[in-house]
Amino acid sequence: MNLSEFSPNDLIEIYTGFDEEDEEKFDVGYILTYDDNFCMTKLVDHYGRFLSYSLINLNMISNIISSDDDYLEMIKNFVKILQDENAFNSLSIDNIKYESTNNLIDYILKYQCNNKLLTGFVSNDDKIFGFINSIFDNYIIITEIDYVSLSKKSDIKLFKSNIQQIEYNSILLYLLKNSTYSLLP
Repeated sequence: MNLSEFSPNDLIEIYTGFDEEDEEKFDVGYILTYDDNFCMTKLVDHYGRFLSYSLINLNMISNIISSDDDYLEMIKNFVKILQDENAFNSLSIDNIKYESTNNLIDYILKYQCNNKLLTGFVSNDDKIFGFINSIFDNYIIITEIDYVSLSKKSDIKLFKSNIQQIEYNSILLYLLKNSTYSLLP
């Protein structure tokens, strides 16, 4: 897969395997930049609304579709309508400023840690929400937040090599952060 053929303006489908019902999992969005291991994406939901910024491990990507199929055309139309109405990013969640780097994962992890931002991780197909406490060469320490009760669970060690996806600056994290404000480290 050659990511250089996609510009940050190309709406694409990013396939990342199968779910529990053996259905193909995919996200729709834009590839903003990439390195040898990860791509930084801006994702939209099925109504064309901003959903999140995500870092996706390239090993998880099974296929990318950029052709003008009916579904992508519909989402493109939704995005255009929402942008024309200034409703694409209704909460005005900002993109982090990123520099050209050959190590996106460390860049994002440091940004999230230094700014004490709630972060979502997919690791071994498990979803983890929490605050990054420490960053080491091969792993990070996270204070995990229970998604349902919004309470602190425990500190966990997450190996960087097990990270499949990092969700940052998203609608879900914005809502969780405002629900867990008293839990901030």
